[in-house]
Amino acid sequence: DILAEILDPVVAGVELTSEPPRPVLHKVTDTLQALFEQSGHICVFCLQHYIEVKPLVALACESLSVEPLANSPEMQQQAVTQLVAAYERVDVQDERLARKLMKALTALFESSYELVAWFLQNYSLKSLGAYQSVDVHVEAVRAVCRAPYWSAEDAPLLPAYVSVLAQMMLQCVEGQGDDAKNSPTASGSGRILELTEAQELVAACTSSVLHLLLIDPTPPSVLRVLSRNLAGVAGGEGF
Repeated sequence: DILAEILDPVVAGVELTSEPPRPVLHKVTDTLQALFEQSGHICVFCLQHYIEVKPLVALACESLSVEPLANSPEMQQQAVTQLVAAYERVDVQDERLARKLMKALTALFESSYELVAWFLQNYSLKSLGAYQSVDVHVEAVRAVCRAPYWSAEDAPLLPAYVSVLAQMMLQCVEGQGDDAKNSPTASGSGRILELTEAQELVAACTSSVLHLLLIDPTPPSVLRVLSRNLAGVAGGEGF
């Protein structure tokens, strides 16, 4: 609590008679950085309780970018939840913090395919608010095709991934054509994406699907899942 109050007394609800000396601020930063590097639990805990303290969030992002907690799936999910919330709150003009948040999310997504699957399931496009962006969704989808190969343990996830990506592509184009008023999205099950948003997300999905098709260990099983989902046939794979 004390370290957060020194970093940002206004947000912490503390009124200081004078600004903390610069050496003290440096010492607080170094202390938090050391704590975050030693313990992912502390890093995630601080994100959960001090999400409004921007300097602390920035330090947590730097730590997660280096050590994305690959051995702690539950902590990864908690970290993603907090980082997504922080990204939605960040000021449009605070580009530096926005970049750090996205860098941390990228590191987390690239460290675990299961985490990407969890995110895409729990943060569907239909749940987007009127002013929420698709930036994190784009980054999560791009993470799928950044790895040069999938291990034998990850291979069974391929059909499910293709199914989710295909359905996301269909959701992106809902409401973009002449039948916009009759689409499920327009009827209240989510917002219609802007054309540029839809294009960016569809492009990311397409690249990832092509990557998954190329590494399919038992072709054409993934291709069949893709064709069924794009055709709107029930029975697609799921996580």
